[in-house]
Amino acid sequence: MLDKSYKTCLLLGWLKECLPFEVTLPQSLIAHLARKDDPVVVKSRETVEGIYYHGDMGGIMCQLLAENGDLVLVSLTQVQVDRLLPCSRDVYEYQKHRRKRIKKGFQVNNCPGPLALMVAGVVEGWCDMTW
Repeated sequence: MLDKSYKTCLLLGWLKECLPFEVTLPQSLIAHLARKDDPVVVKSRETVEGIYYHGDMGGIMCQLLAENGDLVLVSLTQVQVDRLLPCSRDVYEYQKHRRKRIKKGFQVNNCPGPLALMVAGVVEGWCDMTW
């Protein structure tokens, strides 16, 4: 498994208890969402309204509400949480572990390296789903 099940489950619970909380999005993600066929406008600081676990392929995902009302899911691995958040250290450790395993080419569902990176949303440095 890519994620450590027990630690990920604990972190997921802590993050849900902290809802809503703010995250900082990287400029590359903001630019990507703005360039889509159906552009999504997000600010550099957004409020996380929901937390979900999408298995090894997606990891922990943060639900944001874009300015146009679209729901956007972004990987917790690709955002920065406020250091005052009670579990910020655990978030950092989760991000560090996940990035390290993905960079090594850890196989997700028997997919070799680059595909695992693409599926996990790390190739471009982001992971998003818009409904």
